[in-house]
Amino acid sequence: MQHPRLPRLAATLILIVAASSCSKTTTWSDIAQSDDGSTVMVEQSVRHTFTGGELSQAFTRWPSYYKIRATNPRSGKTVKWKGTFGLVPILIGFTPQKTYLVAFANRCNAKIDSFSINGFPYIFQETDDGKVWKTVSPSAFPTRLRRANLSSDWRGDGKMQRPADIARTNRAMEFSTNMHYSRDIPRSFKEWKYAHKNEPLCSGGSVH
Repeated sequence: MQHPRLPRLAATLILIVAASSCSKTTTWSDIAQSDDGSTVMVEQSVRHTFTGGELSQAFTRWPSYYKIRATNPRSGKTVKWKGTFGLVPILIGFTPQKTYLVAFANRCNAKIDSFSINGFPYIFQETDDGKVWKTVSPSAFPTRLRRANLSSDWRGDGKMQRPADIARTNRAMEFSTNMHYSRDIPRSFKEWKYAHKNEPLCSGGSVH
């Protein structure tokens, strides 16, 4: 006699296998404007995956894993960054010795290996060689690096994003998230202008 749960289990496994094979990747380029007015080309990509959760969203592909590639204009080194689940790169900056980056957790269940401030969704990082990244405290980050200069949302059309395009996207993101995301990157809970920062982040899914 066939167990009544077996057909349901088999169907679930088939759906999981189908979902895992149907991720897609979107690529585009940002022209990131530095604090001194100079610009640098940053190649972006994001892999969209099925993330589960509510049935209405379980089989929708969400932007989940971001990668960037650029050349540090001060040192000539190639820089590569690969984010964990739910981390979006929103700022990149350079010195002759280091490359700096801020990532933003745009999902409640984002995988954050190391916080700059415990529970704070802005992650400050640096690299010497362009490959190995270290999470640092906001106090160790150059004070001149304040304004987000990378697109806060993925570009489905694949078009190159110029500084004005990036500013427009980021301004809209601020509005749609009620300042959970901020173009002027906060370095403490006190600086963070999100009205609901003292409440549980959310019940699931993305923050926008």
